Amino acid sequence: MLQIAVDNATVNKEFKRLMANDYILGEHMNGISYFQKRKTFPFLNPEVQEFKDLKFIIQEKISQRAQKQDKLVVIFTPFFGSFAPQVSKRMPYDVWPDIQKSLVKDTYILRIMDYNLSHGSSYINTVNFPEYESQVQELISTTMAEKNIKKNNVVFWGSSKGGAGALYHGIMGDYKVVAVDPVLDEKWYLENKNDIHFLDGLRETDLVPKINKMIDSSEFKFKKFVITNSHFSFNNETLNRLSKSNFIFPVDIDMPNAYDHLHVVGYNSKIHSLTLLNASLDEAISNALK
Repeated sequence: MLQIAVDNATVNKEFKRLMANDYILGEHMNGISYFQKRKTFPFLNPEVQEFKDLKFIIQEKISQRAQKQDKLVVIFTPFFGSFAPQVSKRMPYDVWPDIQKSLVKDTYILRIMDYNLSHGSSYINTVNFPEYESQVQELISTTMAEKNIKKNNVVFWGSSKGGAGALYHGIMGDYKVVAVDPVLDEKWYLENKNDIHFLDGLRETDLVPKINKMIDSSEFKFKKFVITNSHFSFNNETLNRLSKSNFIFPVDIDMPNAYDHLHVVGYNSKIHSLTLLNASLDEAISNALK
């Protein structure tokens, strides 16, 4: 049903009706697509933990310097192009599985599944899940309290729709952010990809007005870095619609050969992400770069 819904308007409408009523596609066997309520969907992976309606994984820190303060990187997952019926393939939690090896030590990793709708909703409230944003914020603050991690030692990272989630929640709660080419406006996907993310009618497709409202009504303490590419227009142009802020810093990878969104969020931006993450986590690195 999911695969047909990409191109068939009638099936698309019915598929979205099921998601609006909080059903998740979990399997397809013998010509039948099986749906189950989001809140009761079973997860057999013992690594996956639950917090209210959220699914997440915590990677324990690699201890090295006991005198240093513990740190936390929160990973917001991107859109995966899979149209498989299995939830684990459409909403995986294990993006960038070896990232911890490249970060300063004593850093925990919190991986939150974008567990909603078909492929997630960028961790943004939807008609079926109006408490999504508040639960994400609460999970992060609860994790910080349990691990005794100070707010200045927390950084959000995400790319694509995960970048949108990281930037949105970093602005909402004022956290440090490294966001890679965030999809803040679905207009291009609605017009050119037939709403391939399955969000139209279920979530606000343009997040810029909500983000600007938060920017205009807040005084931020922590920097938010946004990795972008001025040679690829639609996400970069959306970024330019954000209200001016002294705490949002675009980082242009300035690569003409990175000609599309996938090239921005992939290999070409990895070194930028690691550099900015470690500088955000370690004051000594940050001071050396000033």
